[in-house]
Amino acid sequence: MTLPSSSPKRRPFWVWVISLFYLLSGTIALFSLFHILGMGVAENLAEELQTLRQQALAWSMYGLIPAVNLTGGVLLLLLHRWAFYAFSLALVLNVGNMLKYFIAERGAVALTSGSSVVGVFLGLAVIVAVCVYTYRLRESGILS
Repeated sequence: MTLPSSSPKRRPFWVWVISLFYLLSGTIALFSLFHILGMGVAENLAEELQTLRQQALAWSMYGLIPAVNLTGGVLLLLLHRWAFYAFSLALVLNVGNMLKYFIAERGAVALTSGSSVVGVFLGLAVIVAVCVYTYRLRESGILS
C-alpha cells in the first residue's frame, strides 16, 4: 500500500520574480519613509518632510501603497489566494492616487515632463499585468 505523496506546490518562475520585486520595492519604500520621518530635518529633506506631514496624498503614496504591495508580494510568495486581492487593492489605490493628484494639480499641469507620464502609465501597466497574472493563478488553483 502506497501513500499519496503530498509534495508542496512548485512556484512558477514569475511568482518568484514578482514576489521579489514587490518585497524589495515595498521594503525600500517603507524604510525610506521611516528614515525621512525619523531623522532630523536637514535642508535638503525639509520640503519632502513637510509634504509627508501635510498631504494625505503623500501618505498614501509613500506609506499605504508600498505596504499593500509588500503584503501582496508576501502572499504571492506563499501562494495564497489573497495575493490577487492585495494587488487589486494596490491597483485601486494607485489609480485613486493618480486621479487625486491629477485633479489637485488641475489637469495636465501636474504631468509636465514626458518621463513622469511614462512612469505613471508603466507602473499602472505593471500592476494591471500582475493582477491579471494572479487572477489566472487563482483560477487555475495554484493560489489557494
